[in-house]
Amino acid sequence: MNEWRIQMMPTKCQQLFKSLKDWQKRFSFSREQENRFLRTVAEQSDLFLRILTGFILIFQLYNICYVLIYTDARLHTVASRVYMLMYLFMLIFTLAVLKLRSAWRQRAPIPWERFTFLYSLYGGVLIFWSVCLTLYDQRVSDNLNVYLIVSLSTAGLIYMKPSFSITVYMFSEILLLIQLPYFQQGAISENYGKYVNSVCLALVACFISLYRNYTLRQSFLNQETIDQQRLEIEGQNKKLDYIANHDALTGLGNRYCLDHYVADLVKNGARHRAAVLMIDIDFFKQYNDTFGHLKGDQCLRKVAETMEKLAVPGKLFRYGGEEFLCLMTDLAEWGDGYLTSIALCWGVEGLELPAADTQKNVTVSVGCTEGIMASQEDFMNLLNQADKALYTAKNTGRNRAVRYGDSSPFIEEDGAVGK
Repeated sequence: MNEWRIQMMPTKCQQLFKSLKDWQKRFSFSREQENRFLRTVAEQSDLFLRILTGFILIFQLYNICYVLIYTDARLHTVASRVYMLMYLFMLIFTLAVLKLRSAWRQRAPIPWERFTFLYSLYGGVLIFWSVCLTLYDQRVSDNLNVYLIVSLSTAGLIYMKPSFSITVYMFSEILLLIQLPYFQQGAISENYGKYVNSVCLALVACFISLYRNYTLRQSFLNQETIDQQRLEIEGQNKKLDYIANHDALTGLGNRYCLDHYVADLVKNGARHRAAVLMIDIDFFKQYNDTFGHLKGDQCLRKVAETMEKLAVPGKLFRYGGEEFLCLMTDLAEWGDGYLTSIALCWGVEGLELPAADTQKNVTVSVGCTEGIMASQEDFMNLLNQADKALYTAKNTGRNRAVRYGDSSPFIEEDGAVGK
């Protein structure tokens, strides 16, 4: 039976090490993730550190005052001097940690990795300090209260990496067990219960520290997953929003996008000197019949790309089929919309795209109107006027810009720009 147990021990150890490796692999982060994790831990631990250091400072100041009062400030005994040194050391060390914390807080970028190391170092020193104080207390008292309180508090409040945590707690416990017989009164057998209690305490504190590390990393991973899913959803929403608001062929905003654009412009009663340009590619149906729809799509893209550049500072939309709409707002001068209309005609013709009629190039007809736009109703009125002007342009020869008069139904054709 004993031989079987001996043979099984390597197998169990291998299983244990494999479990530890699997656990480590599960929570292994990339460098970027580790930095974000350390920042999260440092921000969470900062409040706990301030609370803990506050209690430590009060505790040290109280004990220093107590020793001074008890000895009439003479410190005439060895014990009083030893206690004073231990209290002063922890007081100065705590103040130094707080000073470093304050200095690093003012840096840009904040060194979060140093913060977590500082917190862990403070926790480790605090535990070793509690061991020394507990050992020296054994001369007059057999309790382990300081070691108990500090170990459990540190395990619950201060983040430590597993390797650091195990090293600190195990080394502290070994130091305590080795030195206790030299300071305690009575034989080892009489204090056996205290040894067992201290070992159990170290194991519990170490477990709490490891479990805290596990929960922090698990929580961080969960939050990372949630954030990643949120970013993916936001990306999909943006993609769907773009698809819903833009023409797939030309990349221009569609009528749905136009409605939202106008609504944003006139919200809160904002008034704009606006121009609406209705644009139609001349004889585009014949172009498709002659060259095919693939060439027709290429023609639409080239015409749209050219007009989008010429329409600046206006915004160009694909209104439907071979029709486009350009909306210009906050005109510097009345007539700028009409000048842009003429530029669109010239620009498209200048592409020299062969039309269905071999003697001509692809051209556009433009209907333009200008006026004050302060509501959706104003926009619809301007749109109606531009549509009428476009109808006239198509019926009077095409490849021209026609403006609808603001104060009269008179329609002016291209050529000289009238006033």
